[in-house]
Amino acid sequence: MDVHAIDSSKIAIENIYQKIREEKISLNLKHFQARRDLPFSNSYFDAIYSHMFYNMSFTDEELKSLFIESSRVLRNNGLLYFSVRSDNDVLYNKGKKIDSNIYEINGFQIRFFTKSQIKSFLSNYFEIKKIMESYEEPISLYLVFCYKK
Repeated sequence: MDVHAIDSSKIAIENIYQKIREEKISLNLKHFQARRDLPFSNSYFDAIYSHMFYNMSFTDEELKSLFIESSRVLRNNGLLYFSVRSDNDVLYNKGKKIDSNIYEINGFQIRFFTKSQIKSFLSNYFEIKKIMESYEEPISLYLVFCYKK
């Protein structure tokens, strides 16, 4: 398997580098500014996985762009699987409201999603197979499984 990992946090990259050295894992790791185009060619990947990445304080336009980029780098029928904080999360609607569904909580800006928002972001590029609810104490998530159209 050819695995690539990207993160916008230099600290996270350093932590991952240490882990892969300890575990002797083969992994291509790259620092990436999240508000830029993905640094991969068209139809590069069979699958993309992301855990809570889209919960950063992206505007709607930035999120649309990220999903367009995900579609661009996926092969036809490629899999996009991701998790996001849900509107059922205990922290939803708490803290200082920054923007639509973005709240500042304990110094972090967190975006929460409704199922209908997820569907609207993906509908032009992906066929949604399943949106499931999951609980990772203390966080409520939507797990989204879809294919590139």
